[in-house]
Amino acid sequence: MGIFWRWRKRGKISLKREARRQKRIPDGDVPEICLLNPDGDLAREIRESGAEKDPHWACYHTEMFTLVRNDVRIGVIGCAVGAP
Repeated sequence: MGIFWRWRKRGKISLKREARRQKRIPDGDVPEICLLNPDGDLAREIRESGAEKDPHWACYHTEMFTLVRNDVRIGVIGCAVGAP
């Protein structure tokens, strides 16, 4: 019960805080608009065209790339469902 009990007691916010601490990710906001790109084709394309990796994305399994269109920040998360 140990880890699960601590997670339930502390809540989800502490999991994000712990991921940030372990990965040394600074506090900050991710884009308000995020696209989930399951097969990763869009994420690869924007990464190759110069999109930046979001420095505040605290996930162990995915990366978020940020692009700006018409002064709106958009996050793109690729391969989030196990696709190559």
